[in-house]
Amino acid sequence: HRRTAMSHVEYLRFSIPRDKHQAWIEADCQVWTPFLKAQPGFVSKEVWESNLGDEIVSCIHWRAKEDLQAVHAQFEKIDELEAEFKKVYGDDKYDSGRAVVEASQFTRMKQESA
Repeated sequence: HRRTAMSHVEYLRFSIPRDKHQAWIEADCQVWTPFLKAQPGFVSKEVWESNLGDEIVSCIHWRAKEDLQAVHAQFEKIDELEAEFKKVYGDDKYDSGRAVVEASQFTRMKQESA
């Protein structure tokens, strides 16, 4: 069994109308992903679409909790990105605060693999 280092995951669950999923995912990839990839400690990002209903889940993997905290501390940049996201998404009324159904963070304590 191989043991891996600790890592940190930000789990975001959004409620997005099903007919807007593709536009939302494209805006997310165009606006948020390049910013996140440029941040120290970024490992990877996954976006999942629910088979039923209106949910999209984003899992962002970080090397450490402190790396994610450093991103969250960039308040002005986050506001700029939110404004840009609204433009690209094409919905001036979009509010990420309302779209986020759940926001959690997890630290991997152990992983075993073959």
